[in-house]
Amino acid sequence: MIEIKLISLDVDGTLLSSSGNLPPENRRAIQAAIEQDVRVILNTGKPHSTLKKLAANLKLIDPVSCLGGALILDISDPENWRPIHAAVLPEDLLPRLSGLIGELPLSIQINTEQGDYFFHNHKTDPGYLDYFNNLYLVKNGFPSAEFLDESPLENFGVDPSPVIKVTFHSDEDDPVDEAFRRIKSIEDEIVMIGYSCDRTIDISPRPSGKLQAIQFLCRLYGFQSENVMALGDYETDLELINWAGIGAVMANAPEFVRAKAPLIAPANNQAGVARMIETRILNSLT
Repeated sequence: MIEIKLISLDVDGTLLSSSGNLPPENRRAIQAAIEQDVRVILNTGKPHSTLKKLAANLKLIDPVSCLGGALILDISDPENWRPIHAAVLPEDLLPRLSGLIGELPLSIQINTEQGDYFFHNHKTDPGYLDYFNNLYLVKNGFPSAEFLDESPLENFGVDPSPVIKVTFHSDEDDPVDEAFRRIKSIEDEIVMIGYSCDRTIDISPRPSGKLQAIQFLCRLYGFQSENVMALGDYETDLELINWAGIGAVMANAPEFVRAKAPLIAPANNQAGVARMIETRILNSLT
């Protein structure tokens, strides 16, 4: 019988409902797992600033993996999350991206250990700006966001910390797809580029990823792949899901993601995380 000692949870589309809320069933199941000494790890592309309220609500004590696994933080002190592992992007990446992105209408997001920064590159439509400021940022749980007056790709002098992740957003397919075609040419052994969800491109350090984050923590705790349950809903989750002892894609995931999954979990709007924890972990302990 597989003994699960660690649960890796994607956040948006997995742990949270489609409206961005935490189903109470998920909270109860996670608390029950923690009481059985199972480690619960948030493992997400989101920055850590958006996770503090959620981690407190869940009463988590184990590390958080954020920015797609590039930054892992010890959260044992709720007031002072401390980095225990970080991968960073090369210093010359931003100016290289500037020459490729140019005139494309995109929102640019820069994440460091210290902060989250935004710039709307040729995005001036009032409807879009209202959506971004009052829906996107709110739904994704940003407690605050710093908007830049000039493109960070040309001059990013507001934060001395190394850049960990760059993200491009839009409300249209064409500029995102064109950006992907242009910047894919600079992907190498140091930088990886991919879609994290619709109309969103992530640029991350190559030695990072959700799988790599969990492998780092497994080495720390002395766990093996068979001791891990991993749940997610997008392509960036698949490598970890297929590696884990129990890995499942949520039923609300895109069809092309579900087609590559070993298991399908109930949808996020059906508290699928709770159902998986109850049937695969808690029931086996009774």
